[in-house]
Amino acid sequence: MKDYILKNGLILGSISIILLVASYAIGVDFFLNDTWSIVKGILPYIVLIFLVIEYKKLAGGYISFKETFTVTLGITVAGAFLSTFFSILLFNFIDPDFAVQLKDFTVEKLAVQLDQLPESNPIYSVMETLIEQTQEEDIYSISNQASALFYSLFFHILFSVIIAAFIKKDKPIEMSE
Repeated sequence: MKDYILKNGLILGSISIILLVASYAIGVDFFLNDTWSIVKGILPYIVLIFLVIEYKKLAGGYISFKETFTVTLGITVAGAFLSTFFSILLFNFIDPDFAVQLKDFTVEKLAVQLDQLPESNPIYSVMETLIEQTQEEDIYSISNQASALFYSLFFHILFSVIIAAFIKKDKPIEMSE
């Protein structure tokens, strides 16, 4: 199981890196495009589900909840660690100017949304605060990306539980003996 997790975590992380590099190569507008962000976020999970189903086949078609959860979480965390490591390299060492461009574009996008709101809207002050925080913070710093990886673990655990609940298939009692 450990080898399967590591090998496929590498595959999942590589897919995330390829998506990151593709969006980086196309530019800031594409990188922050809402539709592309959804695709970039969902595609690795589709691949993950496929990989877990493949593991189930390798296990003879039967896999416990615990084993499914372990494989799913292991692959996800390994992939997330790899893609976060690459992201840290890209935004802090390879092309730190791109991180600044992303931040500036994000602030501009938020400012456009803010301009469309009336000042009486309760969201207006929230948006102002968000813009200020975004301007002050180094979103793509090593510590922020490491923190994001740590906080994403909750999501990975939750998603792993959901996948495990749907993919698990216990052996019938007569086969267990």
